[in-house]
Amino acid sequence: MKRVLLLLLAGVAVGLLIAPDKGSETWNKVVDGLDDVKDKAMDEMNNLVAKGKELVSKGMETAQKSSKFWN
Repeated sequence: MKRVLLLLLAGVAVGLLIAPDKGSETWNKVVDGLDDVKDKAMDEMNNLVAKGKELVSKGMETAQKSSKFWN
């Protein structure tokens, strides 16, 4: 994992050095791209949390129905 991260950082550094835009413009593009990735990751995490809550709710309903059946 560390190796992949280092290679990624090296690629970004090389890209910044040979980019046709000014450094500040390129940096802004990188930051915007990271913000997009963060937003997508947060959306996915929120979706997973919502699905997890739904599954827990269904499980609790099933458990309650089962307990009524056995009592």
